[in-house]
Amino acid sequence: MKLAEIVFLLLICAVAVALCLHGWLVVGHGPLVIAAPAMLALALLVLSAVRILRSLGIGGDGGEAALQQQYWRELRGSFRPLLWSLSAAPLLLLLGYPLGLAVFVGLYARAFGSGWRGSAAAAVCAFAVVWGGAGGLFGVPIPLLPGWLA
Repeated sequence: MKLAEIVFLLLICAVAVALCLHGWLVVGHGPLVIAAPAMLALALLVLSAVRILRSLGIGGDGGEAALQQQYWRELRGSFRPLLWSLSAAPLLLLLGYPLGLAVFVGLYARAFGSGWRGSAAAAVCAFAVVWGGAGGLFGVPIPLLPGWLA
């Protein structure tokens, strides 16, 4: 588990640094534009280095080791909802914002233990909030169909 955590932190740091370098060297952003992302990348590098050093120094029988075991169990339990959340993007592109979101909410609720009635109610509520709330209440024009179908 320690190795997986270290590799994950190193990958995040590498991506942050690569994005900053891309903005500076390839896109040609000036120092004022790249300063904020570079500071965030630097802070991420420092915090990751501290976390890696702490992770390497944890003993196998201490209280902190038990907390870290619990943390990893909870993290592994969150992969399924995370992957479900990432599946919202294709539905939004395929069906458009109000319909795609309603279908996603209904499927998500059904996949995580809700009955058919509860899932349908959640989907209808999501559609009503987006369509009625944004479209009717705030006056934001939201097309019912996606752009590629209209």
